[in-house]
Amino acid sequence: MNTDPFAALAAADPARDVSLSDADVRRIVRAATAQSRRRRWILATVTIAVVCAIGIPGAAVASGYLARTGWFGSPQPGSPEGTRPIGTEADGSEWIDASAPDYGDYAVTLWPAYAALPVGYDTAAFARAIAADSVEGFRQVTGIRSEFEQNARCAWRAEWLDADARGDAERAATAAQTLTAAATWPATVASDGGGIVDEERALAAAATAGDRAGVTAADAWCGEMLEGRGR
Repeated sequence: MNTDPFAALAAADPARDVSLSDADVRRIVRAATAQSRRRRWILATVTIAVVCAIGIPGAAVASGYLARTGWFGSPQPGSPEGTRPIGTEADGSEWIDASAPDYGDYAVTLWPAYAALPVGYDTAAFARAIAADSVEGFRQVTGIRSEFEQNARCAWRAEWLDADARGDAERAATAAQTLTAAATWPATVASDGGGIVDEERALAAAATAGDRAGVTAADAWCGEMLEGRGR
């Protein structure tokens, strides 16, 4: 037996008999590329913190995105009994790891085509900025899209306020029509824990009526939410 550890290492094939689980690969990549994220907004969707080591289904790894888990539906990832409730995100959409280094890249692909932004916005850049502010942990696709929808509504609220201030009736009308449709965008409806859709309908109604005070009062936090996400 060779008792010299340096000689043994020199003689060894470093690639021989190496077997890493998907979870190990994720941890290695994440440790090498970890970066801080700003945390400003937690919307009405549930974010699950990573508290235990879990394996990643091969199909998710093959997708090319570390952020994908391959888990679908209500049970919390890693829950052995598979019966733990997840609140407003308990639907059939996939769980996504928002702490993965490529979460921003994957999140951009989830932007819903129906949630068009006002003229002048770069949708991909807008989506990436929202993803950068996401709370790390597991989130379902429905929750991510609901957050995108809310930010898009804020952009249209800002569009209406600007058009109204400039006396641009055509732009204001387009913004009001979009806000009306946006109140019932699917991810918002699916993740509404109570009152969100009603609030967005009130915003749309105020815009349609030309009620500047009503629009200003509705979703007043939108100004801060859009900080750094302008066109």
